[in-house]
Amino acid sequence: MPSERYMKPLVDNLIEATYGKPSYIIEEFPVGYGRADIVYVFKDDPYVVSVELKINNWKRGFLQALRNLVFSKYSYLALQWKRKRNINIELLKKCGIGLIAVNGEAQVLLEPTPSKLFEINKNKIKEILRGKIE
Repeated sequence: MPSERYMKPLVDNLIEATYGKPSYIIEEFPVGYGRADIVYVFKDDPYVVSVELKINNWKRGFLQALRNLVFSKYSYLALQWKRKRNINIELLKKCGIGLIAVNGEAQVLLEPTPSKLFEINKNKIKEILRGKIE
């Protein structure tokens, strides 16, 4: 089975095209009892975008992307598209999680909405990341 890592350069290009060049990229960022696959930190708004990479288990990726809304303004689930499995798009939309299809290139299928938790914690998050964004 292929590794999720092959998707990273494709997702990196998509994020840069969408939000601009990140100031810092963190892989395997510790979050609670888990890790966020990729966290993009920006000097200017939106500050933090996170992406969970999954080959097939969209439900697990959804839960991880949902957790990432605590510290990310935008959270995405990126899936290897040829292996998609009855993804609940309405659930992703309701929770504000974006969906990226990866199949030779990365393409946004569902735009995320800004995280309310991020907005509440923005100053604290910016303080924690200050060394990374200045």
